[in-house]
Amino acid sequence: MSGRLAKKDGKPWTGKLGVELTTEQGKQAARGIAIELLATLQAALGDLDKIKRIVKLLVLVNSAPHFTEPHVVANGASELFLEIFGELGAHARSAFGAAQIPFGCCVEIDLIAEVTDRGPILSDSKCRVRKDKDNMRESSQVPIWFERKFDVSFPVALLPNLCARLRGTPARLEEAVRGRSHKLLTGKAREKWSAQEHAGHLLDLEPLWLARVGDYVAASDQLTVADLKNRQTDEAKHNTRPLEQILSEFRAAREGLLKCVDELDGSLFDRAIPHPRLKTPMRLVDHLYFVAEHDDHHLARIWELVNNVR
Repeated sequence: MSGRLAKKDGKPWTGKLGVELTTEQGKQAARGIAIELLATLQAALGDLDKIKRIVKLLVLVNSAPHFTEPHVVANGASELFLEIFGELGAHARSAFGAAQIPFGCCVEIDLIAEVTDRGPILSDSKCRVRKDKDNMRESSQVPIWFERKFDVSFPVALLPNLCARLRGTPARLEEAVRGRSHKLLTGKAREKWSAQEHAGHLLDLEPLWLARVGDYVAASDQLTVADLKNRQTDEAKHNTRPLEQILSEFRAAREGLLKCVDELDGSLFDRAIPHPRLKTPMRLVDHLYFVAEHDDHHLARIWELVNNVR
């Protein structure tokens, strides 16, 4: 995949390592690029399980003459691939200091990944994804989740409104899927998941949301890590389950989450803990906002699928 530039708040993350930026900030920038690369691969392949291995990274670091840690900056990307793919994420790598990078960005990364089941895109089992992001999104108008940016300043005073939104998700999900044919709900075509599997995924994530609420209570050093490959949903065979079972279990799980939230001391909602993927301190109220946005992301995808919106 051709070079991706570091971004912060949706804009080029500019600066020179060793002058304006620290090594740790460089690592964060590299990790952010790795997340964007994964999002692009998922959009192109439909499933990260089609990645056989990460072959090589080329990391360019906008560096001052005295800066000697481009390799440490590159670790921000390498560590993410190892977290997600294990030994399949181990890769060859080159990391160089550069006098300048386009737009003054602090880091740029090229990726070569070996994939499977992609027909003409494959060349000697090595893949350079050639489509631009607009073409990759042709199957959906819903923004790619891993490319979303989140404002971690949700007003605590609006917590009751936020809880009402979370409490309403089961009803909105039921409205979207009830009365639809089994064929429509379980059809996949080129999609990774069917509408029913998206509904199942909402259920699958409820234990994670509850565990992260527990992280705030325990004042953990980091929020519980998610499985970014979503293997639980891929392996759950939600298309073979009764729809009403998925809906009732999701409603019960969401009621349990909100019951736990309702019983918390008010001071906890301002407590901040680093999010493992975003690498940003996130308060409990921000976490709940993140959950609500995740709900809406999958509800929007379900509506597209059941109404055949392209």
